Amino acid sequence: MITVHSIALQGLTPQIIEVEVSFVRGQPQLTIIGLPNRIITEAKERISAAVQQQGIRLRSRKVVVNLAPADLKKTDSYYELAIAVGLLKLHGELPALPANTAYFGEFSLEGALKPLRNPIPLLTGAKQLGFTKVVIPALNIDQAKLVSEVELYPLENMAELRSRDFFKRAYPKQPVPTAPIPQLTSSKLRLDPLTHRIITIAAAGGHNLLLVGPPGVGKTTAISALAGLLPPVCQQERLSLLSLYSLANKQRLLSNWQRPFRAPHHSSSRVSILGGTSSLTPGEISLAHAGVLFLDELTEFSRPVLEALREPMVEHRIRISRNTGQVAYPAQCLVAASCNPCTCGYYQSKKACQCSPYQIQQYRHRVSGPLLDRIELQHFLTDIYTSPSNAKPLSREPVLAAFSLQQQRYQPMEGLQATNGKVSETVLEKHLNLETSATTQLTKSATVLQLSLRSISQLKRIARTIADLEDSITVKAEHISEALQYRRVW
Repeated sequence: MITVHSIALQGLTPQIIEVEVSFVRGQPQLTIIGLPNRIITEAKERISAAVQQQGIRLRSRKVVVNLAPADLKKTDSYYELAIAVGLLKLHGELPALPANTAYFGEFSLEGALKPLRNPIPLLTGAKQLGFTKVVIPALNIDQAKLVSEVELYPLENMAELRSRDFFKRAYPKQPVPTAPIPQLTSSKLRLDPLTHRIITIAAAGGHNLLLVGPPGVGKTTAISALAGLLPPVCQQERLSLLSLYSLANKQRLLSNWQRPFRAPHHSSSRVSILGGTSSLTPGEISLAHAGVLFLDELTEFSRPVLEALREPMVEHRIRISRNTGQVAYPAQCLVAASCNPCTCGYYQSKKACQCSPYQIQQYRHRVSGPLLDRIELQHFLTDIYTSPSNAKPLSREPVLAAFSLQQQRYQPMEGLQATNGKVSETVLEKHLNLETSATTQLTKSATVLQLSLRSISQLKRIARTIADLEDSITVKAEHISEALQYRRVW
C-alpha cells in the first residue's frame, strides 16, 4: 500500500488527508472511497486519460483509493495529484517520494496541471500541519511564493513528476515580504477639533466608532478617512486576508498591503454580513478582518443582523454552523457606524425636527443597548458651520506613532498587530499603568455614572490610546476624563 498526503480545509482550519492506494482482489477497475463527491469520483477518468497520454500502461488489476478520514466529506478536485502520485508509485512508475510532502493539483486530459483556485489557504494550511514540501501547479507559483518556510515544487505535467531529479529542483525560497514603510501624509479632509480627535483615537487604538448627526454633516466622509490613517497590514494578516478573499471568490490584489474597508449596504442579508451559505463562505465581517467594517445608516440594518454582530465584536471571530459543517473565521475589525438622530434626521439641528418624542424613541430602539455598549467611541456631529481656522486636517503621523508603541508593548504576547481596542483584558491590565490619580478618577466615575464592567474596560482602553497619542508611559487622570466624553450619545 502507498500513502500520499494532501489536506482538506474547513473554513481556514486544515486537516490532513491520507490518500491510501492499494491493490485488491476483484475485477480490474479504479475505485475511490472515503466520502468523495461527484467531482472526485470523476477524477479517476481524468487521471486515467492523463496517465495514458504519458504512455504509461497500468496493470489490469483492481485498485482502491481511500481518502482518510472516512467521515469527512471530500469536495475538491485538487486531490487528483495526490491520487495520481499514489497510483503511479504503486505501479512502480515513480522514484522514492520525500516525506512531509503535500500534493495539490487537478489534471487535464493531456496530463497538464490546471491552476488552483485558492492556493494561499491550502499552502498556509499545509505549513500549519507541519508539511515542509508542497507540490503545486506551476501556474500558481506567483501566489504560492508568498507563503514562506515551505519548499515549493512547481509541476507542469505528469511527465515532469516522473523525472528522477524533480525533487532536487525546488523553487528558490523567497525572502519574507514586509509591509512598505507608510508615508506620513495629511488628508485634505478638514474636521472640527472634536471629530478630528475621535477619528484619530479610533484609528490609533482600533476602537469601534459611532457618529450620529443630521444629513450632510460629514459622518460618512469622516469615517471613510479611517482607511487612509491605518498602517499597512503585516505579512501574517496579509496571508489571512488573501485566504479569506480566496474562499469568498473575491479578487484582492496580491501587492495590496492596505487594510480592507468594507461598507455593505443596509439592505444586506444576515448571511452576506456574517457568512454562511451551504459552502460556508466568509461574510463581510471577516472580509473586513484587520481593517474597517463600515455600517452606514446603522438604524436601517435589520435587527437580527445587528444583534448577530455582538458576539464577533467581542470575540473577534465568527463561528458559522450549517448542516454542511462548522467553521470559524477571524473577524478582528474596527466596526464604524453612522446614523441620523431621528427619522426625519434633524433632531438637535438648525432645521426643525418633525418627529414626535415617541417617534424619536422608537427610532433609537432600532439599535439595542447591548450593541451600543460594544461601541467605545460615540459622538454627535452638529450641523453648525466650522470656520476654516477652527478645522484641522487629519494626519497619519500621530496614528502611526501610537500604533508603533502598541506593537512594542504587546508583541511578545499577542502578535505584531495588537491594539488597545483588541487585546485581551488580562494583557490590557498588565500594561495599563494607571497613575494613582487616574485610578481615583476611574473609581469615582464608575460609581457616579453606574458604569458596567464593559464600560469600565472601554474607558481604560480609550485612555490608554489617548496616553499613547501623547507618548505618555502612564495613564493619567486627564486621559480618563477625556475618555468619559466619548460615551453613549443616546
